[in-house]
Amino acid sequence: MAQMTSTDENVQSEELDATIVNDVDELVDSPPSLETELDDVKAQLLRSLADYQNLQRRSSEDLVNARLDALKPFLSVLDDLQRAVHAIEADANQSPWVEGVSLAVQKFENTLSNRGVRSYGEVGEMFDPKLHEAVGLTAGPDGQILEVIAGGYEVGERVIRPALVIVGEGQTKETEDDDSSGKSSTSIWNEL
Repeated sequence: MAQMTSTDENVQSEELDATIVNDVDELVDSPPSLETELDDVKAQLLRSLADYQNLQRRSSEDLVNARLDALKPFLSVLDDLQRAVHAIEADANQSPWVEGVSLAVQKFENTLSNRGVRSYGEVGEMFDPKLHEAVGLTAGPDGQILEVIAGGYEVGERVIRPALVIVGEGQTKETEDDDSSGKSSTSIWNEL
């Protein structure tokens, strides 16, 4: 190999310096593309995180809905047992099996209560369409619940089943009786 002279070394080092300068210039110019790529990756990460949080929320809601839906068939069984106990109590039959059924109903009600299920729907309450389902109207104070066909149940603010009720439509029984006869009190006195 031939020996390099100092002039050849200077030319090569200048070429190397120019190449390095060009590479450094390219690296200095490329950060905006890296920043753009980094911003894209951050945006994808945020979207993925939001999707994951939405999935968790929906899964949690679906689980709660499934649990509440699983309770519904048991509520109708409880209604039947409660009606049976009330019918028996009306007959004043206090045999051991009646007491057993009454205790089973109490246990059922306590179990639901311990799990946050609250019953509602009492005679005398005002009708609320968010909580009650009117199955009939009858003479009585306007908007007041006069009879409960089946109690309602809720967990927190969430209604599992609305109370089935008969609601007063604002007429009193006396007014209804007068209207049904078709005669006013003065016409009855005139007939006598």
